[in-house]
Amino acid sequence: MQDTIRKAELGDIPRIQELCAEIWDGGDYIPHVVSDWIRDPEGDFCVVEVMDDGPDEHTGLGVPNGRPARASHIATLGKLTILNGQDGWLEGLRGNTEYKGQGYAQKLTSYFIEKARARNLRSLRLATYYGNSESIHILHKYGFRE
Repeated sequence: MQDTIRKAELGDIPRIQELCAEIWDGGDYIPHVVSDWIRDPEGDFCVVEVMDDGPDEHTGLGVPNGRPARASHIATLGKLTILNGQDGWLEGLRGNTEYKGQGYAQKLTSYFIEKARARNLRSLRLATYYGNSESIHILHKYGFRE
């Protein structure tokens, strides 16, 4: 599978809403702010887009789960917001359960850290649910402290 980190676009909204519908029993706030985040000049709202492999060369059939060949999906999304020109705030980090454990969340986290460094931000912060051990593990790996 090929993957690309890119800025979220208005055309992504239905897929973002679908991904977020599984979070907090459908109570995720992101579907309510997604349009604003895409248009926000002070932030980078990005997705990791995954392009599924094409049809099997031996059978000619598409990929599992009934998806068409070469379909793209959002594996992970998140936003880096710049506060007061000096500090970064990571928010809305979400992962598609179909791509769990494949490193896309780490890839996006690393991307945002590099963006923060390139902007010479004084700090990079975030909040996460204390029971989200997977996210906390990734964040500790990158040097975040509690």
